Amino acid sequence: MSSQISTTECDATARPRGTSPARARRRLERFLIAGDAAVIAASSLAAYALRDALGELSALEPFKNEVPIALAVLPLWLAIFYAFGCYRLEYLNAGGDVLRRFAGGCVGGLLALGFSSFALKLSLARVYVVILFLLVFLLGGLLRIGVRKYLKLRHAKGRLVTDVLIAGADGEAIALARAAKEADMAGYRVIGFLTDSAAVGTRVFEDIEVVGPLESAAESATGLGAGMVVVSPTDVPPGTLDELIVSLEGSGIDLAIAPSLFEVATRRVTVENVANVPVLHVGEIRIEGIRAVAKRMIDVVGSIILLLLLWPVMLITMAVIKLEDGGPALFGQVRVGKDGTEFKLRKFRTMEIGAEEKKESVEELNEAGDHLFKVRNDPRVTRFGGFLRRWSIDELPQLWNVLIGEMSLIGPRPPLPEEVKKYSPWQMRRLRARPGISGYWQVSGRSEIPFDEAVRLDLFYIANWSLSFDLYLAVKTIKAVLTRRGAY
Repeated sequence: MSSQISTTECDATARPRGTSPARARRRLERFLIAGDAAVIAASSLAAYALRDALGELSALEPFKNEVPIALAVLPLWLAIFYAFGCYRLEYLNAGGDVLRRFAGGCVGGLLALGFSSFALKLSLARVYVVILFLLVFLLGGLLRIGVRKYLKLRHAKGRLVTDVLIAGADGEAIALARAAKEADMAGYRVIGFLTDSAAVGTRVFEDIEVVGPLESAAESATGLGAGMVVVSPTDVPPGTLDELIVSLEGSGIDLAIAPSLFEVATRRVTVENVANVPVLHVGEIRIEGIRAVAKRMIDVVGSIILLLLLWPVMLITMAVIKLEDGGPALFGQVRVGKDGTEFKLRKFRTMEIGAEEKKESVEELNEAGDHLFKVRNDPRVTRFGGFLRRWSIDELPQLWNVLIGEMSLIGPRPPLPEEVKKYSPWQMRRLRARPGISGYWQVSGRSEIPFDEAVRLDLFYIANWSLSFDLYLAVKTIKAVLTRRGAY
């Protein structure tokens, strides 16, 4: 949640007990800085040792300058990591974004190393630079994975968690509370709502109640041990917001303002000054240029590699389906792709022959509402088909859809034409990206996710798309397949 809201820290004269997690997080940030210093120093020495071991084979000059220069620019490298946000723990909750930032910091550090050697007129062995980059990125990445695991365990036990009050009780406030609950790595726990529109004790979200009016923000936060008040501006008038800011000054309680666009990626949002008024400018979603080319290249190369690796599994699957009932092994279904273009999605057949004609007989078993058709124990699914669905093997033929450009490895799930006809205008935004075999919806629970929530996840993916986000979802896909969560 902290990566989705802009925070203003009030002058602290006395920190309430609810904000001790902030001090713990600062200690973790200092630990990361010290860890990176150790990683850079160890990597420079290890790169020297590896380079020296390869020296006779590659007939390169022995080391003269590399290690001293690397150690000399170490403070500058740490400063570059800091500038890239590598020590802000909230980015650990941003999936692949943390890797993108750290990779950028690694490149920046190598540039600093190169400029320093150029200024001092000292040469660096290229093999040393390559080894150093790989070691720093690998070891520093593992360090962050370890810290992320540690934070997740602590949060699961209720430790290192900042208690939060939300000023407001409307739809935006509820969405904020839901986002805080879902972001288990963020370290924020909503304990109450502040509003003038409902009585104290009124339940707003799950078992979280109204704890007081807006004017009691400082008193309520101090009494409940909350370390932060998050404002939902759609339910807090501007004049009241000013009073709220004044009341929290000097209390040691953080104040955060969550704009209505809190689901938009922070890298798309910039603060601009318009007539002395701070304005949030949201950049346009652009999946084009070099990034789009890179995504397409990854799709092509990835689908070819997976087809080459998995063709024995696919051949065996086709043979078993054919032997089971003598019907065709493949099943084609019209789906809607990017910009509303229809295409034929390919899957291994998991239902009995003529299953489409029998759909009306099982419509009363539908568990997904009007927009989707999902039946947990669909009687039309064959025995082997159930196995294929549980392990997502039935999706493998879609690698061909990816190869020819109709789909992507990662993206929103392609809907049926009859589903699209029921879409609201805001739901049509799902069609702005090329559909994928896997995506944010699939790794979040697949069939267990309600339709509106699934659309929200797909829209979040489209609005926040990046290659690092795709990498994060690819890793999560492996976990989702192995755990078989929501697969039926």
